[in-house]
Amino acid sequence: MTSFTPESINLDISYKCTLQCPFCERQNKDFKDYKGLMKDMSLEQFKKIANSNEHIGFCGQISDPIFNVNFIEILKYSYTNKNIISVNTAANHPKQNWYKEAFKANPDALWCFGIDGLPSKDNPHRINQKSMLLFNNMMLGKSMGIKCQWQCIIFSFNEKDVEEIQELAKQIGVTLRLILSNRFNDNTLRPSKGLYVEKYYDTKKEGELRPKCLPKAELGNSAMGYLLPCCWLAEGNVEKKYPFLCNKNTHLDNINSVQELLDTKEYKDFYKILTTTPEKAPNRCWEKCSSKSGEHKKYIYLHEGVGSV
Repeated sequence: MTSFTPESINLDISYKCTLQCPFCERQNKDFKDYKGLMKDMSLEQFKKIANSNEHIGFCGQISDPIFNVNFIEILKYSYTNKNIISVNTAANHPKQNWYKEAFKANPDALWCFGIDGLPSKDNPHRINQKSMLLFNNMMLGKSMGIKCQWQCIIFSFNEKDVEEIQELAKQIGVTLRLILSNRFNDNTLRPSKGLYVEKYYDTKKEGELRPKCLPKAELGNSAMGYLLPCCWLAEGNVEKKYPFLCNKNTHLDNINSVQELLDTKEYKDFYKILTTTPEKAPNRCWEKCSSKSGEHKKYIYLHEGVGSV
């Protein structure tokens, strides 16, 4: 039987965030019920992953990585360990000097700053975000030679500014990544142009299941201390949602490497479900990997303001 071969790993290394984005998992009413089960990833836990995989992304499902108390040490280790690192952040660290220390900890890391629109304008989506302050932190990183990327979700309130955003990205010399979304809890936030909306996925178990996690996967880490076959499965109370994958045998504290995890009975049984009895696979798998869902554009890359859909 072919086993999972993780191509990259997406880590949710904290459970903390100062933002209150409306469609974030943190806003779900049951979040408070399992919040106490979450912890910041420790350096020792990270080493088990970093020593097993070259590509690692810090992009939280319910948190911002900058709030992990061990993040500077984690970045330092990833640099000496020669991991290829990306950091996705949209919040602001309370200590501005922290950014210089973080950028120096791994000068090779790519930092992606989530600023949805022109930094000089209010953002009704990233509640509590200080956009201009975050923009200035991005410029600080760029001045220190850090690879910086500007990520921008397109909403109704910023779609008219896309050309101006593009021009600003060109002026400051950063790559702009426009993100297409379909998670508009408030239809007033939905862009008028269909070009900027990601197509909804069909959650029905119809068509053919075509798991993108096989044979290569982008593993996703839950802040509850589990690595899952896909980052889309790493949301919510994973112990409750996926007890067949998340138990003491598969917790990061109880395994020594990613390969050891992939060789567990839990992972092998999950792989068997995907390949032999896909109707038993989680709904999330069908939502993201059904033949009915098709291939949809998620990003528009604009390199220094020049790009195409």
